Amino acid sequence: MAVTAQAETGRHLMLHAGLPKTGTSALQRALWSHRGALARRGVLYPDDVVLYRHQSFLNALIGGVPFEPPWRVTGEYARHNVVLSSEGLSNHFDDIPEAGHAVLRELGAEFGYRTIYLATRDPQAWTLSYYKQCLVNPRIPTMPVYATTARYDEFTRLPRVRRLADAETLLDDMQRATGFDVVRIDYDAAGIGRLYQDLAGCEPPADLHARVNASLSDAAAEVARRINERFGDVPWRANVITLLRGAVTAHSESETDAHEPPPLAPEDLAFLRWGGSNPPLSFDPAETDAIIARMRERLAVHPKPGAMRRCGMPATE
Repeated sequence: MAVTAQAETGRHLMLHAGLPKTGTSALQRALWSHRGALARRGVLYPDDVVLYRHQSFLNALIGGVPFEPPWRVTGEYARHNVVLSSEGLSNHFDDIPEAGHAVLRELGAEFGYRTIYLATRDPQAWTLSYYKQCLVNPRIPTMPVYATTARYDEFTRLPRVRRLADAETLLDDMQRATGFDVVRIDYDAAGIGRLYQDLAGCEPPADLHARVNASLSDAAAEVARRINERFGDVPWRANVITLLRGAVTAHSESETDAHEPPPLAPEDLAFLRWGGSNPPLSFDPAETDAIIARMRERLAVHPKPGAMRRCGMPATE
């Protein structure tokens, strides 16, 4: 729906709820970097604590406390449609109490239209991608699937994972809890360009890139799982995971630090980047443990991994 048509019939509150691993980071960065142009078109994409994703909004819903950001207190949004984006709206939907849904309904009452957008993928492909992301995420109490030690087949049976993979039921529950309209976007078919267009009311920008956080290879995923399984939440885990992700995702010299040595030996890099398995995600523990040992040795000599791909803050418009 075009911005002008929305403005004539009432303002629109649009909530982008994920799912995780459907281009959320790329979408958020594009909306944030073009927020000036969007505001001139009548669409407000507010700043937040983390500039481009709306964590404070999610925190208010989970806590069941009033949501009073500066843009709402000052009335900055009075003549705008508003877009809020947090994949936690799906990731943590079952953690939001009724008081949190009441906060959302109270916000929605100020708008003529209220819509939740959820991007989905093929369930099997999505679950594998989500698994690899959960392997490298830091462990936090509210997300027991993060820093998981589960093997892939075990992971697919976890209640939280099954819940997110059943997008149709999740959307129905969102609609019942909030009273908002719900729209499902097929990420595999339409990509995040269609989602940007629905939220912003204009064509997506040329700098909208579908992949910000690349998935691990099967081999790197098993190395991450063994790190979680053997060492848990030790202080050096984050550095090893950073080195692992950098080694896998840095495909050119421009994505590495020229002043630091190669992150790992060529044979280890080849295994981590392209190593496959049959059956999938099945590797010799001795092989993965040996790579972990060599990564720890590398960090002992060079404590700052230089092969990490860095995604800079987008320029403002």
